[in-house]
Amino acid sequence: MTESGLPIRVFRCDGSKRIHHEGPHAHRFFVMVYAARGVCRVRTGGGELELRAGDLHLLFPGEPHDPVPVEGYEAWVVEFTTDALGTHDGPGYFGSAGGRPRWVGFLRGCDVSSRRVPVQCARRDVIERTIRDLARELDEGALAHREAARAHLQLLLVEVLRMVAPAQTPAALSPLVEEVLAVIDARYAESISLASVARAVGRSPAHVTHVVRQQTGLTVVEWITERRMEEARRRLRDTDEDVAIVAERIGYRSTNHFIRQFRRAHDLTPGAWRRTRSEPPGV
Repeated sequence: MTESGLPIRVFRCDGSKRIHHEGPHAHRFFVMVYAARGVCRVRTGGGELELRAGDLHLLFPGEPHDPVPVEGYEAWVVEFTTDALGTHDGPGYFGSAGGRPRWVGFLRGCDVSSRRVPVQCARRDVIERTIRDLARELDEGALAHREAARAHLQLLLVEVLRMVAPAQTPAALSPLVEEVLAVIDARYAESISLASVARAVGRSPAHVTHVVRQQTGLTVVEWITERRMEEARRRLRDTDEDVAIVAERIGYRSTNHFIRQFRRAHDLTPGAWRRTRSEPPGV
């Protein structure tokens, strides 16, 4: 997403033009919007939200939305993937279980993407300052800027977690969804599909599609692609394997198809993404 090689992008927008496509669309990354002033309306699958100064909105990957710009509106936008924070097995909201960060499940359980999150007046300066600091780290590329950027993003998410936390912790993903994700995690490098995943868990493709989409916001095919992209990033970053070899080892028979999928998810070809990750810190 950025020249730093981190899957994080920060920018300021106003009502003079659209950020992405016109009409309903979705992304393969998270989108956090913090309204600084004015009013913006965002059409989502659950209706229309009106964001005013001090409101925050977080969209999950795969969720259709259509922001309607209003003159006088200004906002900060932070786009990122789970890779931006790194993953580690262990306790805590930023630890993971089965390769999935707990903060993702927590926020999804809070249904945060279907509502605006009003930021208390006392925390608004903190939110905006943290976003500005994140943007500065990405822009300046100083020593250890990647580590600093991750830290600022994590602080932002902590603020969101605290604002939306209910009295009781939301329910975890259902056993069926856990099983589907486990099958994908074990077999993503094979020639798998919705039908083969459904057979593996003993349910119909239609039922699996409904439950997985309802609880995670992504389809089974999108989860397969996401898992393949995660492994592609790891191999591009940690090995010197040729792009064609990477494609083959993550389940793509066609290198060109892999390149198209990777560009769609990252706005860069695999080769260009690898070059950004190979730059020494501070470049």
